[in-house]
Amino acid sequence: MASREDLMKMVRPPYSYSALIAMAIQSAPERKLTLSHIYQFVADSFPFYQRSKAGWQNSIRHNLSLNDCFKKVPRDEDDPGKGNYWTLDPNCEKMFDNGNFRRKRKRRSEASGTSTVAAGTTKSEEGLSSGLGTGVGGKPEGDSPPALEGPCSPPPLASTPSSAA
Repeated sequence: MASREDLMKMVRPPYSYSALIAMAIQSAPERKLTLSHIYQFVADSFPFYQRSKAGWQNSIRHNLSLNDCFKKVPRDEDDPGKGNYWTLDPNCEKMFDNGNFRRKRKRRSEASGTSTVAAGTTKSEEGLSSGLGTGVGGKPEGDSPPALEGPCSPPPLASTPSSAA
């Protein structure tokens, strides 16, 4: 029989990469972390991510660079070291209040029959979505792809009532 610790290493945590990043940043005393410290927090907090690093670390970088909830902050001149710091946009902090880091369900547009993810905005001019529940390339993370909603989210799509003619 597998121990609880062994099970924790096998089961993927129910958090989006954006939620993991937000947890890491909010755990820091100054509310800012370098990329390597974000990686360290994730691996230390969730043993699942200690097995293989390449895939999830790429997704962390992707979310940091494309999600408007994360802001890059340059190092101070008296702070030696490699890389910038990352912090949460103040408009997005409320999304993670009270430890609410769990993913939320996808919304389905009744008018078009297509599913849309209520999520964060993108920094890309091409309109690529970097939603708060997506992995690399806008593809959903894990087996269930719901995303977080919040102040950095676009408004929900309005559904039009179908008319019988």
